[in-house]
Amino acid sequence: MRLDSGDDIIIIVKPAFNHCGRRQHDRFDAHLRDTGELVCGATRQPLFDSARVLLSRGCDPNARISMVWHDKPETEAMTAIIGKAAQIDVMDNRFVRKKAAAPDVQSAAEFVSFA
Repeated sequence: MRLDSGDDIIIIVKPAFNHCGRRQHDRFDAHLRDTGELVCGATRQPLFDSARVLLSRGCDPNARISMVWHDKPETEAMTAIIGKAAQIDVMDNRFVRKKAAAPDVQSAAEFVSFA
């Protein structure tokens, strides 16, 4: 998969397990759907952390990233623009900007869409 193409990038999210095979509570592994490559492991915010990793690998910041669950790969759980998603974190039950926001910037929740 070319990361500089305009194609949508889809990540498949699965529960994360430790080295003993035990499920890690509230942590997930994110894999690229096209290649199966692990993008980020044991994360609590797989869409946003995957966006940051893909952006650091040279992915187009205007490309769309979609997250699907491993047991429902046909249903998009969340979508966002990679450059915008890379700027967001989750604190408690809210989306917050990772970096200081400029006065004219929209709220972080407006960048993400839920299915």
